[in-house]
Amino acid sequence: MVSAHVRSRRSIHGWVLASLFVVACGSTQQEGDTAVQGDLFFPEGIELLPPPIDMPGLTMVAYTLRDGPRGLELYVALRNDAETPACGASISVDLYDRDQLSLASSVIGVIGGSPYQVVELPDTYSACVTPGQVAMAALTDWPDYVSAGAVGQLAYRCPYFEFAVTPAGELRLSDVAKESTSAGDVYRGTFTNELAITVETPQVVIFPQTESGRPLGMSSVQGTLTLAPAASWAFESAPTEVTGAGFEIFPSASQATSE
Repeated sequence: MVSAHVRSRRSIHGWVLASLFVVACGSTQQEGDTAVQGDLFFPEGIELLPPPIDMPGLTMVAYTLRDGPRGLELYVALRNDAETPACGASISVDLYDRDQLSLASSVIGVIGGSPYQVVELPDTYSACVTPGQVAMAALTDWPDYVSAGAVGQLAYRCPYFEFAVTPAGELRLSDVAKESTSAGDVYRGTFTNELAITVETPQVVIFPQTESGRPLGMSSVQGTLTLAPAASWAFESAPTEVTGAGFEIFPSASQATSE
């Protein structure tokens, strides 16, 4: 799956939109489901607490929680189980110990989705996770005192915007290849702007993953150029020591300020 995210500096970040509906993500999982489903949840034994909402939304389908070189790291995969696109999604995670005492909380934007144009605001673009599509997130901003071994419960919510949108085109990736080097895995490919607008600061985010689709880490590469419609950028990531059986890769860009 190749997804795309358009970051609009002029309007998207402020989210001053007309006739929008904010949804707190639901889940198709039952509250109290434990993380013992094969290779999808690591480490095992942590109780996963989905949002207490009956309506479907962004469902956490896999995660890796580990102690990294700079502290606790959480990498998650989220599937849109709703019938409509989930736009501008974020994820909020609360960690508890085995006595159900709060350890820490963190929030971050979801990475992935496809570029859409807001119908009522045609100059506004958003990344929307379409029904059935899987997006990912990396939460690495945790207090130093929290470790993976201390976590007994993981609760999450995924608020997003739901409003009328239309497909805006694609930020297309082609000729993507992974090369294993002595310094780590390097990812190369071509990023092509297939939108009708000019974009700048193109970025590619890579999530190495297990064969089952569980994200193991994240790396990224960002360009400093501006891409007119149909223009391309050849990217190459820095080496990463995190490797997996496969990977998911997501392109993104900002709407050019001159647009």
